Amino acid sequence: MNQRMLLHFLLAGAIAAFMFCAASSAEGRTDKGGRKIPWHDFSTWRYNTQGVVLTHFDGDTTVVREGGEERRIRLIGIDAPEFGHSGKAVCADQPYAGKAKLALESRLPKGAVVEIKVFGDDAYGRLLGEIFYEGSSVNLWLVRNGYAEVYGGRSVPAQYREAEKLAKAERLGIWADEKREPPRKYRRRCR
Repeated sequence: MNQRMLLHFLLAGAIAAFMFCAASSAEGRTDKGGRKIPWHDFSTWRYNTQGVVLTHFDGDTTVVREGGEERRIRLIGIDAPEFGHSGKAVCADQPYAGKAKLALESRLPKGAVVEIKVFGDDAYGRLLGEIFYEGSSVNLWLVRNGYAEVYGGRSVPAQYREAEKLAKAERLGIWADEKREPPRKYRRRCR
């Protein structure tokens, strides 16, 4: 009976160890402490780096060259309107998706050298970051000018919420449309 219990104990331990290793090694899903990193969590700051802007994917994702490597940067704490998903007619581009991308392109021209405050990476392999150009936060600029909304919980700095409040009051960009659909609801609907 003791040998059988020992065998069960060892087997359970091996399974638990395997599951822990598999979960913690999932690319881009956890920080060094094993915590899941949402793409809006400002509490997970890791390091600062520099990059050169190459292109922009949409209104909240840009591509930079960082140390000889191309990296996609998902702008942390914000959510810009989405381009069409899944080829579904019902999931066409959201209003202001193109304007948000153009705003990002005008604020961060190709070839611009930027500072990036990196908070981790997400499930898609993108760095989660706040980009600074000419001394100011591009993420915050997009929110203040109505090209993106704040996305996240308590870790999002108060200045982001204040910028969004001002953009709403002035009915800038996305806030001019009273019937707008938040990007997170659009993504849920178009899965």
